[in-house]
Amino acid sequence: MDKRIRYGTKEELNAQRERSFLALAPLERLLWFLASFDRRHATDPSAVEKKGNFILQKRRDGVR
Repeated sequence: MDKRIRYGTKEELNAQRERSFLALAPLERLLWFLASFDRRHATDPSAVEKKGNFILQKRRDGVR
């Protein structure tokens, strides 16, 4: 994915992001999707608890 800063409307930028994602091969899409879980971090864990949401976290030591 392109990391450069772009200026535009939300709709234009979302459409560009979607076109870039769909241009990837199916395996690349899967790998990008799985890697996206490592890039997401809750900034305030107590805020998550206040909303009643939950967070799925990938274990580093594999599945048990």
